[in-house]
Amino acid sequence: MTETTPLPTWPRHEPMSTRPPTVRCYHCLYLFSWDEQTIYQRDPDTGTYHKMSVAGMTDSVSRDEALRQGYVRCPNSGVHQGTSEHYLPLGYVRYLPPLVIGLVGEKEVGKTTLLATMVDEIGRGRMTQYGFTARPLVNSVHSDFQADNFNVLLRDGKAVAATPAASEGIELADAFLLTRGSSQLPVAFFDVGGESLAEDLPAIRFIQAVSALIFVVDPDRALGRTSGSRDQRGLPSSVGDRAFNTVLNRLSPADSSTAQYFGQPAVIVLAKADTLRFEPVVSRWLRQESVLAGEFDPDAVQAESRDLYAFLYQNDATPWLAPFKSFGRCTLHAVSATGGNPVERTYLRGLRPRRVLEPLLAILAMKGMLDRPGTDRVGR
Repeated sequence: MTETTPLPTWPRHEPMSTRPPTVRCYHCLYLFSWDEQTIYQRDPDTGTYHKMSVAGMTDSVSRDEALRQGYVRCPNSGVHQGTSEHYLPLGYVRYLPPLVIGLVGEKEVGKTTLLATMVDEIGRGRMTQYGFTARPLVNSVHSDFQADNFNVLLRDGKAVAATPAASEGIELADAFLLTRGSSQLPVAFFDVGGESLAEDLPAIRFIQAVSALIFVVDPDRALGRTSGSRDQRGLPSSVGDRAFNTVLNRLSPADSSTAQYFGQPAVIVLAKADTLRFEPVVSRWLRQESVLAGEFDPDAVQAESRDLYAFLYQNDATPWLAPFKSFGRCTLHAVSATGGNPVERTYLRGLRPRRVLEPLLAILAMKGMLDRPGTDRVGR
């Protein structure tokens, strides 16, 4: 007889009158709770926000529609020097707690391409095999991401443009509401230009608000396969990925008792793994398509992490392993977002994404949100 593993305890979406959520603003890091009455509607033509109250709305359909399109003004807007007017999608603060995932890596390592293919897989219903349904958290944000990246890559077969440098504020790249039974969880993705991360610009203070991180490794740089990526001894640069270094320097430990490790789960993605398909250890894992079968094997995750750690270590790419040594729970995954390189920014042979959802599933497992036996061992 098979033993049934109980579902992890998810933060439930309870009536807002009994449990107002507290969130950390990703613009200014201010902690606040929504007053459950005031929302703002965004004018798509002008980008301005107009205040409205839902306190007196008795029609549940009208109220739900207003809430679905609503934004919340951060109470810290313009209060302190350096904090201008800013708003957060209401969906971000209605459900507890949001899973905020930051993608980290220098310019042109493939962060946006990876995210676009992840969004595509979520849209194809791959998460239903794990008990989740998913819908966009903010329709306008999702539409913008589709127009700027998703359609360019997956419809037109073109390479996506590099994410521009962050200016004053950071906005969601895309976000979904994952639902399982009566439990609802917002999952928000942040994709910031690599030069902003590498140069430690003030706008990247959002990194203190993330609850999980995806570190994207470019094998060409990590293995010293590009011009100028090796030192005079012929070894890959000891600097590693400057964006990795900046984020690790900016993060704060959860408390002094665990100062050696950060509390958020992290994954290291060996991106563009198709370019390493003749390396036996990489080829072995690149062929494993567990998501298509709805599988999640914690032992396999541990084995893959071990193999890829050894591969990078043996190839003198230890600076790119810094996250593994800095987080209490971390996994490594071989991923190919496109299956090949573009020729003059066009994927002439089409796209063949491989294993792009494995990093997200590992994060969900490490956060206790995946209904599979043994997930408590993942990343340890």
